[in-house]
Amino acid sequence: MANKEELKALGTDPLILGLRAYVENIINVETEKVRKRDGDEIADAVHQSLVRTTMEIFHTPHSKPYELTESAEDYKKAINILFGSVLNNE
Repeated sequence: MANKEELKALGTDPLILGLRAYVENIINVETEKVRKRDGDEIADAVHQSLVRTTMEIFHTPHSKPYELTESAEDYKKAINILFGSVLNNE
């Protein structure tokens, strides 16, 4: 398993930040569609639901490489394999 201190710093890794921004953008676009159609209260509920769902979906793919890698560099490679194509529109 990789060094916990070393991996803790990876939360600011450009790939992780890019993935978060990518997902946040999708959530915000969908929330605004609902807001225009159904109002603030429903849009806020949809937003919260999408955020919770996203956290659940990404938890294992984001945390499993942490458990299985030997170094921060290995972790970055694993995350890039899992999510890099999403960010690069491949």
